Amino acid sequence: MAKPSSSFLREALNLFSKNPKLFSHVYLIYILSHVLLFVGFLLCITPLVSKLIELTKAKHAIIDVSSPEFTKLVNTIQAVINELLIIETIYYVFLFAISWFLSIITYYANSATYVGEMLTLKDVLNKLKGVIKGPIITTLFVVLSTLVYNIAFAVMVVAIFLYFPNISDISSWFWAILVILFASLLLVYLSIIWSMGIAISVIEPNFYGIGAISRATKLLNWKRKQVFLLTLVLIIIFGIIQVGNAILTMKLASHDSVAANWAFAFVYQILLQVLNWYSTIAITVLYYECKQNGDELEYTKLATASIA
Repeated sequence: MAKPSSSFLREALNLFSKNPKLFSHVYLIYILSHVLLFVGFLLCITPLVSKLIELTKAKHAIIDVSSPEFTKLVNTIQAVINELLIIETIYYVFLFAISWFLSIITYYANSATYVGEMLTLKDVLNKLKGVIKGPIITTLFVVLSTLVYNIAFAVMVVAIFLYFPNISDISSWFWAILVILFASLLLVYLSIIWSMGIAISVIEPNFYGIGAISRATKLLNWKRKQVFLLTLVLIIIFGIIQVGNAILTMKLASHDSVAANWAFAFVYQILLQVLNWYSTIAITVLYYECKQNGDELEYTKLATASIA
């Protein structure tokens, strides 16, 4: 087994060089699938968005809101919005399915490369057939946990504003912002645990569902500083990407160049997928470091107990 590096973030970057052929194929599929899906999404919504803008302008031009023409226009706008929502829902369903399947491939490729196996993409796909059940069960558990977490978060925010009914009250906004900040940080931390749980269900097929999540939580206890570091790095990089996205979006809002907007959207998607891809590698390396450290400590405890 490859010796874990003292810096798992650096080791994650170096993992690519250990099997560049496999990782280049996985990365190429990872990026192309997301970009092509996003292109299809843009092609579907662009004419609808243009139509919605024209209908909205026409709506504001009508003075008599009780006229049949105005009612017909409102119904048409609603129909376009519903169509956009359907397309967006389909897009996110496909996005989730593609991202999940590719993350499973990536976790297996990461694990095999880390322990010194020189596999091809075909080898990885063949080996995944025997372990696919575990990641599916674990993912369903993660989706359910995420749903429960988001509901609890929404309830807390609503409760704060109900407790402070005056919307202009500084106290209500202070507590709301505090809860949102804490919930966001906790969600990133939980996402690392859930992601490692999915990775464990790929690497150790005997662990899946709540068992994989429990094992991930136990292993991460051995490397709390590294978990904090990974959480911090992901938040900073994601924040930089989002701030850059917001700034460029505002600048491009005054331009009618479709090509510029599309080019920016592609770059934004690629940056997000690079971050997601790197996080799967970092989590895999962190898993092996946690596992080795945990095994060493468990061995020390057993040895001490036997001597006593």
